[in-house]
This record gives sequence, structure tokens and C-alpha cells, in this order.
Amino acid sequence: MPTIAGFKAAVAINGANYNVAEIGIDQTVEDLDVTNSEGASGDANAVVDETYPAAFQAAVAGPRIARVNFKSATFDVENNPFLTPFTFFEGDYINAEVVPDRADGDVKWVFPSLLVTEIKYEQTARGLQPISISARTNGKYFPPGQIAP
Repeated sequence: MPTIAGFKAAVAINGANYNVAEIGIDQTVEDLDVTNSEGASGDANAVVDETYPAAFQAAVAGPRIARVNFKSATFDVENNPFLTPFTFFEGDYINAEVVPDRADGDVKWVFPSLLVTEIKYEQTARGLQPISISARTNGKYFPPGQIAP
């Protein structure tokens, strides 16, 4: 899982800036089995002709999924002077953008829809209460290098 230093990385959740201690993005794809076993009658060593064996294993890429973790996220009061902090719950749908430190604003992850799967509250004596958010993509997402609509 790529881990991005979050101290200076720009993170926007539902359009508001957040300070995040650490960001984890785990991108996966399911491998779907499309094995061909026709014509071999169960004999994997049978040959249809000299070029192609009768049976072979094959896979295709299934749906892409990204799991995203924002560790110790707090509302950025300085960069959101006209907004109030959001309250997040498991089961909510959020959107997020992540711009790594020292990256151009066009080099970013764009998550139009994330399903929040877990919330961890971290108690502090003063100030805003940091939370850790775990979520997974709900539909398409766009890693750096892919054009978001």
C-alpha cells in the first residue's frame, strides 16, 4: 500500500481541506478466471494442433477497487474560514482528492465516491477531535496520470 506523507499533502474531503497525519491508498483488481478447457475432455496435455494446446489457463482483470485510509484527520480551520467541521459516520458516502507533497495540482488522486467503512475517534484534551477514516471506492476513481472528468 503506498503511504503518502500527510503533513504537507493536500487532502480535501467533501470539498473541505483536512490536515491528515498519514494517507494510505491500496489499489487492487480482482483476477477473473476465464480458463479454456474445451476440446481436451479433461486431458490438459491433449493438443488440438501443433500450435495450440486444447486447454489453458487465463484470467482477465475484474473491477478495480481502492481502499483509502486517512489517519488522524482534522478539519483545517485556517484554510476553511467559512465552513464548519463535518461529522462522518460509517456507511456515509464522501468524495476526496489527495495531492502529494510538492506535486502539481494536476497530479492527484480523485475519488468521486468513497463508502466509509470504518471511523476511529482519537480523543485529545483540546482542539479538534482527530478521526481516522477507512473507505473503499464506490465506482470509478482516478489515480495520478488518469484524467478525471
